[in-house]
Amino acid sequence: MKFAPKGYSGGVELLRTRPRDLEEARRWAYAGLGLLFAVLELLILYHDRGVAHPGETALGAAALLLTLGLVGLMLSPKVTPRRAERLLAVLVIFPTLLELMALPRTAELGLRAYLNCALLIVVWFGTVPLRLAWWVSGTWTLLFALLVLSQPAPAPDALAYLVCLLFVVGAMASYSRQASLTSQQAHQLHAQAHTDQLTGLPNRRALEDRLRVLWEGARTGGPPFTLMIADIDHFKQVNDRYGHGAGDQTLRGVGEELRSRLGPGAWVGRWGGEEFMILLPGVQAPEAYRQGERLEPAFLPVPQLPPVTLSVGAAFSNEQRHLDELVALADRRMYAAKAAGRHQIRWEE
Repeated sequence: MKFAPKGYSGGVELLRTRPRDLEEARRWAYAGLGLLFAVLELLILYHDRGVAHPGETALGAAALLLTLGLVGLMLSPKVTPRRAERLLAVLVIFPTLLELMALPRTAELGLRAYLNCALLIVVWFGTVPLRLAWWVSGTWTLLFALLVLSQPAPAPDALAYLVCLLFVVGAMASYSRQASLTSQQAHQLHAQAHTDQLTGLPNRRALEDRLRVLWEGARTGGPPFTLMIADIDHFKQVNDRYGHGAGDQTLRGVGEELRSRLGPGAWVGRWGGEEFMILLPGVQAPEAYRQGERLEPAFLPVPQLPPVTLSVGAAFSNEQRHLDELVALADRRMYAAKAAGRHQIRWEE
């Protein structure tokens, strides 16, 4: 048996990535952007104190309160990342629209107008499809430029910086979207290569990767582990009597039942055919014996089929000096369980 190169665990770690953790990271990222906008609003209010028109100050304060309220909603577990994106868009777009509606009546465009326009460009590229973001941001920048040029004392330098910002942010967003898409496709292909298509469990390649990681850890002073190889008893009779569709249902049902009985700490994968491999990281006797007792009751993955039992061979990581020998030992004990009458776990040959 050939295992992955020493220290390799990329495929396994990729399979263990939790989408929920990624969603939480996105949620906090959007909330962080919202807090940044709130800080900028606060700084502008502080900068314009005593100078700005009372109406502008009230509008700025309302925008700040709205920002803080939307940030609070973003941090709520009930708000999905997609809704957080929309809230972030509303967070910047709504107060910006209110302020830009008053710009034609403003004698001079100040820092707030340029800042809000720049933030609006960033938010569009971060929350809407890329092509739409280019159209909307480009149109918005053009309208803002016409408004600036209509002022008695336009600021061409600031306007040029704003146009440059549009193209810089657009280029970065285009690159980020493409990189994200490529990474997502690579993740999906990698996951498919390490997943059994029938049961949805880790396949032999993923199990070999994980075995290598556990073995190297145990050999260098890390926690030991327990290895089990389980074979479905009389599986050929299931296929012959009920058909291969029932056999596929049995394999899926046994895989689900194994994961349910052994809990999230165990690694359960399809080793091949009707064989499953079970890895119990950090588990040795007597805890391994208690875990094994959970496999003794007959399985009932499909109501129309008779009870399904398993023959299991188990081995501890400290019983052999080489990983191939450890797997072979568990395999021999599994066959010993079959020879002894099936529906049992053998901890010795």
